[in-house]
Amino acid sequence: MTLIRRLVPDVLASSLRRKFLIAGVIVLVVLGGIGGAVYGAVSQNLSEDVQAEYEQDAAVQSQHLDATLSGLERRAVTLTKTRPVQNDVDGDSVVLLRGAEEPSYVAAAMYVNSTTGETYARAGQDWGLFRSNSTDLTDEWATTVRETQGETPGEVGMSEPTTLREDVPPVVLVSTPVKNHPERSIVLVVELEALSESVLPATTDGSYVVVGDDGQTVLSDDANDIMASDELVTAGLDLSESFDRATNASGAPKVVGVASVSNADWYVTRRTTAESAFAVQSFVEFGVGGMLVALSLVLGVVGLTLVRNTVSGISDLSEHARRLRGGDLESPVEVDRRDELGELGAAFDEMRVSLDDQITAAQEARDEAESRRRAADAFSEHLQATADDYSETMDACADGDLTRRLAGSEESEAMTAVATSFNAMMDDLEETVRATREFASSVETESGSVATSTDEVKTASAQVTESVQEISVGADEQREKLEAVSTEMEGLATTTEEIAASANEVADTAERSATVGREGRDAAEDAIEGMREIEGETEDAVAEIDALESQMREIDKLVEFISNVAHQTNMLALNANIEASRGSSGDGNDDGFAVVAKEVKELAAEAKDAAEDIEERLERIDEQTERTAAQVRDVNERVAENADSVLAAASALDEMASYAEETNTGVQEISAATEEQAASTEEVVAMTEGATEISNRTASEAETVAAAAEEQTANLSSVSDSADRLSVRASDLWDALEAFEVRDDDGSVRDGSQGDDDRDGDDDRDGQGSPVEAPAPSPSPDGGTGPFEWSGEE
Repeated sequence: MTLIRRLVPDVLASSLRRKFLIAGVIVLVVLGGIGGAVYGAVSQNLSEDVQAEYEQDAAVQSQHLDATLSGLERRAVTLTKTRPVQNDVDGDSVVLLRGAEEPSYVAAAMYVNSTTGETYARAGQDWGLFRSNSTDLTDEWATTVRETQGETPGEVGMSEPTTLREDVPPVVLVSTPVKNHPERSIVLVVELEALSESVLPATTDGSYVVVGDDGQTVLSDDANDIMASDELVTAGLDLSESFDRATNASGAPKVVGVASVSNADWYVTRRTTAESAFAVQSFVEFGVGGMLVALSLVLGVVGLTLVRNTVSGISDLSEHARRLRGGDLESPVEVDRRDELGELGAAFDEMRVSLDDQITAAQEARDEAESRRRAADAFSEHLQATADDYSETMDACADGDLTRRLAGSEESEAMTAVATSFNAMMDDLEETVRATREFASSVETESGSVATSTDEVKTASAQVTESVQEISVGADEQREKLEAVSTEMEGLATTTEEIAASANEVADTAERSATVGREGRDAAEDAIEGMREIEGETEDAVAEIDALESQMREIDKLVEFISNVAHQTNMLALNANIEASRGSSGDGNDDGFAVVAKEVKELAAEAKDAAEDIEERLERIDEQTERTAAQVRDVNERVAENADSVLAAASALDEMASYAEETNTGVQEISAATEEQAASTEEVVAMTEGATEISNRTASEAETVAAAAEEQTANLSSVSDSADRLSVRASDLWDALEAFEVRDDDGSVRDGSQGDDDRDGDDDRDGQGSPVEAPAPSPSPDGGTGPFEWSGEE
């Protein structure tokens, strides 16, 4: 404390008002510094949030555009692998190309010869693509196709945005060579205006614009801007940065989030005016600045009020004390306050009145004693002895022993009267000194009580300050934790949105899988139906072959019968020959019979030969029929087996379609739940940001209360110092009165040392706790001097 007092300049140490003003300025500077730091931190955080938001928007839209372009490339590659394209089936190719037009932004689809410009199949708009009265591409479009298509099958190329006629909207060509026909290509004509409407979302603040690496606008919600130079890129927008600022042609500042597209040399930009993007930041900055200004004004007004009231009151009391010290007991001590300073002023005024009464009485007693002393001088000669005794007694009284008294003189009634008057005067003076001493003790005690109370209040105020500071620290920690929670929740919200986007893509894939499964199931059912028809026809063929075998068996029997007849005929012919030979010896008719027998024999031989030939042929037919029947049965068995396999495949496809539909339903539910979770997460982020703002206000208010409590503690320290100085002055008054020895009410003598015991003991208060007012001494009848102008003379 001594070092601090030495370092503080005298001009500051001598004025409580200046101390308060300097303390207020320091508090305002500290508050301004803290407020400035908070202001800067809030501004920086909000600026980073805006940057992250626009970077995220551009990145999400870039992924969406990548997915769209990838879908176009897959569609083109898929068309090159279809059987109609590979086998030059024109009708089927047209159907396939018409199916490729399903997205609204695919204006046309073509199967062309990129070398000659010949068109094999086409669907959609022509837009001046073809020559007049011909299906061949114009030279310009054929050149564009050649320059655009990939070098190998499966590799997809994309042209720059182009238009060959004023009435044709801007387009890009997506083309890829056909496998086994490298001179042929599948070409998709993509209309950029329709693609912009499909992939660019509508926003209430700003817009999305896709630009090429050369600064040309590719996609925009304003069709007039497509294929025009982007004004922000022209103004210096850096597409290599994920976030940048630029000024448009009208001078309006813009903020831009940038993300590159992996499937093309394009960049997705999310742009809006700086005023719109940083509206929340401007509002928060204005609020924080206004709050700091308001706090500074309130603190200044409160500080000036406290300083003016406290310092003015103490200055008034000091001025009254200086007047009392100078002997001015006529001016009243008027303090219009009800606090401790008011009580101290009232005590000063009571002391002034009491001192004035006592001094007046002492002066009157002194005048009267002086008059009697002059009368006594006339009798000094014959009262010398008595006077010597009186002188000794009076000297003792002058030395402070107020317990001494004069003895009456029997010789002189006047001396007796003098002794009586002197003794009465000494009684009054003794009473006055005793009362003054008690009053000084009371003042000292009250000053000590005031100092003690002030110390207790100061201690309590310090405890309040410490508690408020702890609250402030806790509020700061809470604010930091809430900011961390807000950051994590923002990260969770971003992750949830990404999951939702992925779930939507999976849902689309599941829907396509379900569609393919249903188509496969229908195809399998058609195949089963065809196999069943083949199986029925095969069974009919087997039945016919079985019937043929039955007929062949009948024919075998007939051939066997013919063989038997031929054999019998042959036997008859033989018998006829025998009979003819027998009869040759009898008559001449035997030659005719022999000829007939010969012919019968020849016919029988021919019939036998024919029967044998028929039998051989029938055997071959029978063998071939058996082989055919075996083959048909084998085919029938295989058809049955394949029908079972196809039936099992159809069942599996049906089950797969059901699972795909269930998967699609589940994924849709997951997507919806994820979107709801994203919305809930955003609400939690908003509530966390609100709690953070409340925590910030709580921390600021706690710091303000802590500063006020510290200022109150400083003020109480000043009041305590003033009370201590008053106590010291009362103690000095007590020490001055200790030079006198007085008697107690019971007649015992009390000197200065005994007076110290009274100072350490009770404070002579009445039943209500008020100090006992010292009685005014009565004037001495013998004209002695009062206690404040004691001369020590007789």
